[in-house]
Amino acid sequence: MKKVIFPILVILAFVGVVCCVKETHIGGEPATIGEAGTEVRLGNEGFSDVDISIVDCANGVSEFAGTMTVTDERYLKVFKNHPKYFEVDGNSVRVHDVKFKFTDQGIENQTGFLDGVVVRYDAKEGDKFADGRKVTHVSTDNDYEWFIGKIKVIEIEGKLNEDGISRIKYACNHRFGPIGIELVFEDGTTDKLDFRLW
Repeated sequence: MKKVIFPILVILAFVGVVCCVKETHIGGEPATIGEAGTEVRLGNEGFSDVDISIVDCANGVSEFAGTMTVTDERYLKVFKNHPKYFEVDGNSVRVHDVKFKFTDQGIENQTGFLDGVVVRYDAKEGDKFADGRKVTHVSTDNDYEWFIGKIKVIEIEGKLNEDGISRIKYACNHRFGPIGIELVFEDGTTDKLDFRLW
């Protein structure tokens, strides 16, 4: 069973960073990371017991569901602000109805709130999103250090001022999807989440 990146998608969905660069939808052929049965893995101290997977893939749209334990209060605050998709009971979080489209052209949020393009793989450095996010780096060589070595990425960053998060920076790869995210919280603290597909 394939394992795929998920908590970054959750974060991208619930902090409101999914607007379009040039369009509100992506086309292209379905990507394998969006197949039903794909399991979720995350490397971060604030998340454990992650048991989330793609439970359905209909018309190219992948639906995530499952549970995880979250001990970082900063993330719990964000989840609590979106009870339609994240049910929080203490440190236990049940995830459901989170939907994304993965294609060879990019990633699109279709959860039902703040829908739109997360990344287009043909993005150019300097492209801007409607919410002010900007493409700050597009690799021409394998220059991003990741679990399997160095890979090419597209990096996007911008201000948020939502759910206690003031800034966000994330990296995506055309093969592995979202692979890393850095957050700056309103209290001045920071956190980084790294992901792996294996």
